Amino acid sequence: MEYLRDPLGMTNSKVGYVYLIDENLRVRWGGCADATLAEAQSLESCTGVLLKRLEDAIANGRMQPEEPVELHSDLPVAEEVLSAPTSESEATQQKGGMTP
Repeated sequence: MEYLRDPLGMTNSKVGYVYLIDENLRVRWGGCADATLAEAQSLESCTGVLLKRLEDAIANGRMQPEEPVELHSDLPVAEEVLSAPTSESEATQQKGGMTP
């Protein structure tokens, strides 16, 4: 994994990285650390574009999935993910409680 860090821009070992890869194994979106709402929406939009391309390729017979493709419509959208509490103290504060 070490030999991939620099080419992918993974220079900070203290944060997480997310990459959206297309069917040709090209990085189409990348991000690290805490995403802003705009960044999360951008990832969601790019994912939608790639999923649409995949659906079109399957429908037109250009691609055959090895297993049935299942779209996860029950996954949270960007706003839900970014508004979720990130710690126990934030969850308590959102409920109107006090933190120790």
